Amino acid sequence: MQPFSYQEQEAPLSLQAGLEEYRAGFTGLLDESELPSRAARFFRAHDICHVVFGCDTSVSQEAMADTWSVFGTSLGFGVYLDYLRLPQANNIFRQVGYGRTAWETLRVSSRS
Repeated sequence: MQPFSYQEQEAPLSLQAGLEEYRAGFTGLLDESELPSRAARFFRAHDICHVVFGCDTSVSQEAMADTWSVFGTSLGFGVYLDYLRLPQANNIFRQVGYGRTAWETLRVSSRS
């Protein structure tokens, strides 16, 4: 059993309820209301990918949510670049490590 309802295969939640559960369940998430508009659009799509695909916030599942956010939505790579330019995003990548982030992104992208 998964720790959150939104991660269940047949989750009985609306997307909004899943987003609320996801955001309440993880500390330290970026608040899209504090981001520039294009980055906020990316971040909302990213959070939706977490819920739709049942992802947690581990490095590999963050990489998966990033990949789906870029290639599985209409936002595209340009909006992702806006997100990557944010100091908050750079702090996350610095903490995790740029090499590990790149490796996990390549690894999960090759399995998708």
